[in-house]
Parts: sequence; structure tokens; C-alpha cells
Amino acid sequence: MLATEVGHMKCGVCRRRLGMMAFRCKCSDREGMRGEEADTAAVPVLFFCSKHRFPEDHDCDFDHAVEGRQEVAKSLPVVRGDKLCDRL
Repeated sequence: MLATEVGHMKCGVCRRRLGMMAFRCKCSDREGMRGEEADTAAVPVLFFCSKHRFPEDHDCDFDHAVEGRQEVAKSLPVVRGDKLCDRL
């Protein structure tokens, strides 16, 4: 998204004009939604300045801890040892 397409991009919290350093959070991300959810979602795409880029600074409602756990669970293989009774 270019600044010329929508006017000047501004921070979603303090409304400061953003230049090259605009941060986007997952709380305003439509890419995670599928189908009709993405089309009918009333979630605006927000950009944040360097002061409000962290989730605790802009009252983020996205649960980053759950997403991190799911990512780790997908990337790590399940390691199971063979049973002792099967070897005897």
C-alpha cells in the first residue's frame, strides 16, 4: 500500500504521519482470515509509528502467545521412543 493511494499514512494511535517506517500488526491483518470472513471483516488495516509498534502499546487484541505455540508445534517433529516391552 503506497501513501499516494490513500493519502498520507498515519499511526493508528497517535495519528502521526508515517514515512518509510510504518509497522503493521497482526491485529489488523486480514491475511489470516479466509473467504467471506476477509471480505466482510470490519477490521481496518492499521499502521503504527515506532512508538506504538509493540502490541502492549496499541492495545492489541491478537494473541501472539497462542500463535507462537502453534508455530512451534508445527515446526517441531514428534519424537516417540519405542516401548521397552516391544524390544523383549
